[in-house]
Amino acid sequence: MTSASKGRTSGRRRPHVALVIHEASGGQGTDKVVVELVRRAHEEVDFTVVSRTLAVDLRSVVRWRRAPAPQAPYRRKMLTFLATGGWQTLRARADLVHVHGVGPTIANRVDLLTVHFSRQGFYEAAGVLPGGGVSPRLHAALERWCLRRASMLAALSEGSRRELAARFPTMRIVVTPNGVDAELFRPDRTERDAVRAALGVRDDETIALFVSNSWNQKGLGVIIEAIAQAEGGPLLWVIGYGDERHYRAACAERGIAERVRFLGVQSDVVRFYQAADLFVLPSLYEHASLAAWEAAATGLPVVGTRVHGIPELVGNEEAGILVQRTSGSVAAAIERLSSDRELRTRLGREARRRAAAYTWNRSIRGVLDAYRELLAERGVLPDLPT
Repeated sequence: MTSASKGRTSGRRRPHVALVIHEASGGQGTDKVVVELVRRAHEEVDFTVVSRTLAVDLRSVVRWRRAPAPQAPYRRKMLTFLATGGWQTLRARADLVHVHGVGPTIANRVDLLTVHFSRQGFYEAAGVLPGGGVSPRLHAALERWCLRRASMLAALSEGSRRELAARFPTMRIVVTPNGVDAELFRPDRTERDAVRAALGVRDDETIALFVSNSWNQKGLGVIIEAIAQAEGGPLLWVIGYGDERHYRAACAERGIAERVRFLGVQSDVVRFYQAADLFVLPSLYEHASLAAWEAAATGLPVVGTRVHGIPELVGNEEAGILVQRTSGSVAAAIERLSSDRELRTRLGREARRRAAAYTWNRSIRGVLDAYRELLAERGVLPDLPT
């Protein structure tokens, strides 16, 4: 008997949940959140994953209904997945449908929709709505329609909950924060020294770390301007993929090409957190930055804008520094941390303490509580741990 078929008996039984997401290959961000949910809860829940991709190690513990769609461009991928993902979700015949959404995902009726990113919220933050082009307005309208079809929304932070409540005042909203593995993401002096030595960085040089695949939204251009302005010669490491040619040219124009290292996508990103001195994220819009919490767990003070999730982490500058999305504001924060090792240590220690409270087990319990509530409304008695 496979893991996906155990527990299907009369009375109390394991619930069957269709998890719907574009990608479940085990990468970063939304992808990682879903993979952690499956890895930690597949013994309590029978999962069918509806996605384009699936991590190899999960294929023996879940059913996989592959939903073909092109990788790019995004609009074609989104529209194709609406059809293929929607059809595969219907075929799953699950007790519950749980969608992890970054914009519109499927047009089906959904039980629980975890909102990782809102196109409408992003467009509003960017000044695109109202009065923007036809494509953004149609995209935002389609997203609103998809979200309204959910029985319950799950927000990743208190700020995200407030935004969703203002937009959908009659809908039920729960907060299910992401988790972080504080045993993996932890300070390590040996790794710090090894990575710095490999990259030719002295111990007394300050490294600002940026980790993202959405360079424009997350503010890489602002950071480059800040590095050029900051006194003391701080260095910048960039991890992830983006328009490297454009940003390298920006560094060269400002005379800081030697101070910025583009390190590409890293499968073992924790080593670079351990080798850095601070994490910087002047993002335009977030629902919750998983990278910021992982950096904090590794003992890095966080320099970030007041987007959802960051004020909850940083507090009143106990675990980092809140900044405006301007090069001057970011430069001032980097200068302050670069020149004061004791301050970096104090803020980093508090950042780790706060992040360590957000375990993946806590995150999964919140999701299972939502499942339990939704199933009870259907008269299903799930065999779920409390």
